[in-house]
Amino acid sequence: MRPALTKFLGSMTMYALMVRFLAGMLAIAFVLALADKVPFEASAIATTTLVSVVSCYVFNLLLARFFKVRPNPESWLISSLILALIVGPASLSASWLPLLIAAAAAMASKYLLRFKSRHIFNPAAVGVVTMYLTTGTGASWWIGVMPLTVLVVAGAILIGYKIRRLKMAVVYIVAFLLLFFTLNGTGLPLSDNAKLIEGLLLNSPLFFFALVMLPEPATSPANHRLGYAYAVLIAFGGVAIQRFLPSIPYSLELSLLLGNILARVVEKIDYFTMTLVKQDKLAPTIELFTFEPQPKVNFVPGQFLEWTLPHSSPDSRGVRRWFTISSSPTEKLLLLTTRFADKSSSFKTALRALKPHQQVFARGLEGDFVMPSDKTKPLVFIAGGIGITPFRSMIKYLVDSGERRDIILIYATKTAEDLVFMDLFHEASEAFGLKIVTVVSNPPENWSGYKGQISPAVIKEEVPDLLSQLFYVSGPEPMVEALSQLLGEMGVPRSNIRQDFFPGYTNDLLTKK
Repeated sequence: MRPALTKFLGSMTMYALMVRFLAGMLAIAFVLALADKVPFEASAIATTTLVSVVSCYVFNLLLARFFKVRPNPESWLISSLILALIVGPASLSASWLPLLIAAAAAMASKYLLRFKSRHIFNPAAVGVVTMYLTTGTGASWWIGVMPLTVLVVAGAILIGYKIRRLKMAVVYIVAFLLLFFTLNGTGLPLSDNAKLIEGLLLNSPLFFFALVMLPEPATSPANHRLGYAYAVLIAFGGVAIQRFLPSIPYSLELSLLLGNILARVVEKIDYFTMTLVKQDKLAPTIELFTFEPQPKVNFVPGQFLEWTLPHSSPDSRGVRRWFTISSSPTEKLLLLTTRFADKSSSFKTALRALKPHQQVFARGLEGDFVMPSDKTKPLVFIAGGIGITPFRSMIKYLVDSGERRDIILIYATKTAEDLVFMDLFHEASEAFGLKIVTVVSNPPENWSGYKGQISPAVIKEEVPDLLSQLFYVSGPEPMVEALSQLLGEMGVPRSNIRQDFFPGYTNDLLTKK
């Protein structure tokens, strides 16, 4: 079940997944309304959705043309669907003007309220607050009623899992409930507290807000620890406004907007323009792209960037990707290495079609898949296929800097031709004693390395003193998860396993035999 889920989530970007989830919620709500299972008119849901989507599309298109930028094909749609789920539902005569204003404010906030080419505020929250201030109409948060709440939780958990921000949402929910009952529930009879809990969990906007709006990647911290603090502060702000400033409506939206400001203050996010220098074919399905970054990217080996490549007719995976930097900080130019399938996504097709001097944009340097500060700690790097890229960055850095570490590299691929960067690894073997172990699924006749997949036997044979090692596992997500589980079964503590995965790739490089 989990591998199938991982494959499904890896088949699309988080933005495409969010669009499908929000559209699916509206479709389900429409069907439930037809069956009289929710207290709304199906026609009102359809009308609200249509007005929101059309309004956001038009305003986004006009603003994009005015500012002479290519509109993001997913961002505006997500905002429009969120507005449709929290405003109304109402008839055309009652909804068109408030939604028009909300849409205009939401789209304008993306273009006008920006810092370093990134919008500051959650667009839907800006739209709702502006709508209330101008028309007196506010968000009903109608999506937060049963049985829709159950569907919201189920679907939004998938999104939280996909974007690795589920813990942030959980921290917010726990903090909100604790603060709410500390300030409001003390002294109330048990039955009243039970009703409060039921209302907050089953018939309130709490889950939709926490799982959908709070963790928006563009306006929330990428750093996990900052994200947890961000969640607690927004929970405190929302409860405090409700408790001490009850005359001010829309505490959730206001607390989120305040949190967006704090996130910008405490988290530094850099933006880069990447100009293509050249493109090299490393293997039949692996290509290396060399870029000149502007400004310089100050990174630690093993970190990654979010890359944006606007192109015509993007598929469901969209115009953004995360790629690990495969170059070393010691190198002037920045390297991106990726694998191409027989039928690549529209993003990779556009990437492959780039010509020298053309540009791609990147932002949000992230990642804690980096070598430990303790240089005496023995390390085991396990790479599956394209998962070799962070290790190329680390090993190149060690070679160039003259730093010595005790490292075993276990590198698994389908064919011997897929083993890339081997010249560098052999140089590292001479420079600081890197131990290289190769495992090939379909080796040639004269192959002298391991045949088949990574197995417990390979690990036991090549890794001495298993429990003292710090393991770094990188590759297709199913492989990383399965191998991490396997290492655990072999006695390796969970704290000694670091993970870095590449979504959208399959696992055929591991066996438990």
